[in-house]
Amino acid sequence: MSVASPEMKRLEARIPARIKEQLEQAASLAGRSQTDIIIEAIGGKAQQIIREHEAIVLGRKDQIKLAKALLNPPKATANQKRRAKWYLEESGS
Repeated sequence: MSVASPEMKRLEARIPARIKEQLEQAASLAGRSQTDIIIEAIGGKAQQIIREHEAIVLGRKDQIKLAKALLNPPKATANQKRRAKWYLEESGS
């Protein structure tokens, strides 16, 4: 039984000669293919960019949610009022 490999797609790019030479040297030193080096580099950078973008977007959404809650807080329930009163009595505040 063979293990299915992930679907592969073709990518073509023009790169500076200096980068191509570095890629060839890195692949040779690592005993890996140029494709392996490219996939690892691109995949890692793409994941980093996505993580950073999601952190900014989620952070912004959370900021808006917090601001709305602070500007328009929900009314305290009877249970919350009871617990706050108990806390103030117990803490001596």
